[in-house]
Amino acid sequence: SHALAEELKEGQNALMVLADSAQRSQAMLRSILDSTVDGILVDDLKGTVLNSNRRFRELWNVPEQLDWQGDGAVLMAHMRAQLRHPASGLRLDQPAQLTLPGVQRGVPPETEYEVLQLKDGRVIEQHTRALRLGSEPGRLWSFRDITERTSIEQREQARRHVLELLATGAPLQTILESVVLGVEAANEDM
Repeated sequence: SHALAEELKEGQNALMVLADSAQRSQAMLRSILDSTVDGILVDDLKGTVLNSNRRFRELWNVPEQLDWQGDGAVLMAHMRAQLRHPASGLRLDQPAQLTLPGVQRGVPPETEYEVLQLKDGRVIEQHTRALRLGSEPGRLWSFRDITERTSIEQREQARRHVLELLATGAPLQTILESVVLGVEAANEDM
């Protein structure tokens, strides 16, 4: 009986060490996940959001009180409401089916890429990648704010076009129209 008690005590101690190690590993992973520049979301392809990081919640303005942990449809509706063109792009608001256009439920694409225009003027780059969660399929969503980069590219493209027009001797009216189009493209709300 004394040997059994000693064996139980050793087993308990081993479990405590394992639990402590797992807790430290989980805290370290959370810290790493929260320090990335990308917003990250993981779903199980069945409507359940499994994890997200702080940057994701910042990018998508997810309020603390939004209860989306058990039901991804609430979160997806919140995200979709921020899109400039909700009918295009993300198809996230179908309750038990978090899917991208043309992708069957439960069959994640290897990788997908899309650029999303938000109502507030931001431009978000979205990458999705297939993921294995044990024996179950999953999907990793990665979001990055590329508003500044997109704006710089648009300005550079407009500048190049104006220079080409000047170099070819285009009429002043054509050059001015090109400048106006460039300004309008950079400020879609005009």
